[in-house]
Amino acid sequence: SVFSGNVVLENLQLKKEALADLQLPITIKEGFVGKIELEVPWRALGSKPAIARVEKVYLIATTVRPSDYDEKIFQKKALETKRRQLQMRELFKSEDENDKNASASSSSSSSKDQKKSYTSRMVQTIVDNFQIYVRKVHIRFEDELSYPGHPFALGITMESLHVQSTDAKWNPAFIKDQSETIIHKLGVLKNLAVYWNAGEKFLKYDGASQMDKTLTQLIHREDNYVKSHSYILQPVCSEVKIKQNKEDDFAIPKIMIDLI
Repeated sequence: SVFSGNVVLENLQLKKEALADLQLPITIKEGFVGKIELEVPWRALGSKPAIARVEKVYLIATTVRPSDYDEKIFQKKALETKRRQLQMRELFKSEDENDKNASASSSSSSSKDQKKSYTSRMVQTIVDNFQIYVRKVHIRFEDELSYPGHPFALGITMESLHVQSTDAKWNPAFIKDQSETIIHKLGVLKNLAVYWNAGEKFLKYDGASQMDKTLTQLIHREDNYVKSHSYILQPVCSEVKIKQNKEDDFAIPKIMIDLI
């Protein structure tokens, strides 16, 4: 449970209309997330990181056939998207007005009000030290309509990604000092690849279990080189060094990323 510090969700199915907000002629044939695990050390948040583990992010999308296009459904989804956008704008507008009112009325606030509350400091500590593990990602788009008679499949695969906080020398570390203006994150990326398979027969599978097995076999790993893929990005392993600027100083970029 949440309060025990460990939450595990398994076999989460993706809704086929999940891409509707993009307003593109694309739909999900099948998709799921195999496992999401969240570890929150409630009794040691000031010394241990919260960790998220995500495993098997699998998605197969395809083009929408003209015969499947429904103008009423499209208009309904478009209205829903506009409604959400308006709600977000109103929310941000309300927050801006609250900030202005707060700044105008806090000119004589006490030193206690100027300090971060315990809760806000704890939240910042969690965010600064948050770790994430992602294993086995395969996102695939299959198209036989754009160029009839010449089907193709475009896919992105990744064996794993691990992101954690470090000190200024890129050594793994737990950040306690709230005065730090630059937060360092180190990501270790294994076997990220992009393929474009022209003239390929589309994948056939019977249910999520068989889809799981099929897409797993098509992810390049150290012990599994996929010869059937025509790579436009060969599998790469890299370290990703991320610097996050917490100050409102526009002379320094908010996020700086180096690939090694």
